[in-house]
Amino acid sequence: MQKWDRLVFGKNRLYQGNVFASYEYLNAMAEKWYGVVLGDYVSIMPLICKKKNGFHYFTSLAFGRQLGLIGDEQVSFQNIINKAIGVCKYGDLIFNDANYDILFQNFEHFKHKGQGRLIKQPNFLLPLDTTYEKIWSDYATVLKRKIRKAKKSNLCFVMPGITSEPGRLSMDRETLVRKVIAVNRHFLAEKMGNHYNLDHALNALEVLMLTDFGQKYFFPCAVLDNEGTIQMMDVYAIDHRRVYKMLSVLVNNGRALNAMAFGVDAFFQLFERQPYVFDFMGSSIPSVRAWVEDFGAKEQPNYVYRYNALPWPINLLKSI
Repeated sequence: MQKWDRLVFGKNRLYQGNVFASYEYLNAMAEKWYGVVLGDYVSIMPLICKKKNGFHYFTSLAFGRQLGLIGDEQVSFQNIINKAIGVCKYGDLIFNDANYDILFQNFEHFKHKGQGRLIKQPNFLLPLDTTYEKIWSDYATVLKRKIRKAKKSNLCFVMPGITSEPGRLSMDRETLVRKVIAVNRHFLAEKMGNHYNLDHALNALEVLMLTDFGQKYFFPCAVLDNEGTIQMMDVYAIDHRRVYKMLSVLVNNGRALNAMAFGVDAFFQLFERQPYVFDFMGSSIPSVRAWVEDFGAKEQPNYVYRYNALPWPINLLKSI
């Protein structure tokens, strides 16, 4: 565990790990996972495993878009891919955006008999190591107009022990955690049903966020109106490199009040000049992409390698 997390949270530029690849998050959120380790933790790669219709397969991790190869990519890339395919003959290998160059340099070498393809996942980043004034200046005009309108409604952004408006009360951590999980459970159940077993994942995240580890890395937040009614809720994960916008949901009159834009802008004001990159965690939905780009965020995609090495004729049942 210590060696694994030392690599995940390492500050060396090669060690592009994140909190979602940490030992504790994986244990809490994945029903089953494998850790591919090369040498004495020269390189690692977490692989999330599920089973359906008798087949084991690799897939993504709940609420964590990027895992990837962490460590010395130049030495270990092909070996670690071969090890992964040796465990499961079908699935998705989730790479992070730092794997981009080495991924494309080696793609031809690790394709399994031509039965694999790379899938682009859009993602958008915004550096916070500058002044709020500079961040604001890069906003689209339409976004600035929405935020100014939201501020006239006396909205307030709160995190545990923090408020964007002096004199306004914040909310305690446990209350925020319970509420953000509850509203996301209701929203996701209506939008997606239980197709992805999201209720189980939300329960696991709720438990995790109330542990010492969760208090260190995961932060529930909300936007309140002048009467203290919640209009938007979110969860931010913050590790040694990035802030990740994980779970956002508008409630009550939040959409009309532009509570989402107000909340992100308020966060930027509180965290200006900090050594983080804000990770919007991407979306292929055109309207969401346009909204994110209005903040001045730049695209830096990550990739998924989807492969099918199942024997014939079983491989015909699984398309890639």
